[in-house]
Amino acid sequence: RSASDFLARVAEDENFTLGSAAQDTRLFAWTHFNYGVALGNLALVYDSAAIPRPEDDPAAPPPALVDHPEVMAAALAALDSAIFYASKPEASLAGGFPTPSGGGWMNGTALSAATFIRLARSYKARFRAGVARTPTERAAVNWNAVIADATNGITANVNVSMDPANGWDYAWLAT
Repeated sequence: RSASDFLARVAEDENFTLGSAAQDTRLFAWTHFNYGVALGNLALVYDSAAIPRPEDDPAAPPPALVDHPEVMAAALAALDSAIFYASKPEASLAGGFPTPSGGGWMNGTALSAATFIRLARSYKARFRAGVARTPTERAAVNWNAVIADATNGITANVNVSMDPANGWDYAWLAT
């Protein structure tokens, strides 16, 4: 919901900026990435979920639940948007990618635009392959797309450390 709310607010404010086109583009890439990963994980775990969209009124009741294939389609589209923004030339100008090497950015590891895109593609491969629950759904998976995304995905382990002192917090995991 937070990602879609952000995208809605930015769409309403034509003067929105973090200070540079590079920072704005990186923010859009990360927002779409987080939105896609959140929706993708919902589609992997649940048979249905709501898809909050930027055009929805946040004060209105939540959107209706839709089946997991529709949630996954929205997740993949959001990851495509993340890749689109990270691929823009301005994304790698000063203030964009690579991400800062400290604070709450992926365990303090600086990510270049290319590495970020590889990470997004790895999620796409995982989601495409993992959402199929029946033999019919597995037969319908576009395995060529899974292979293409996996082949062009990350080439080393990425570990996200859940450390509230550094920006990532999953308190329920520790309890």
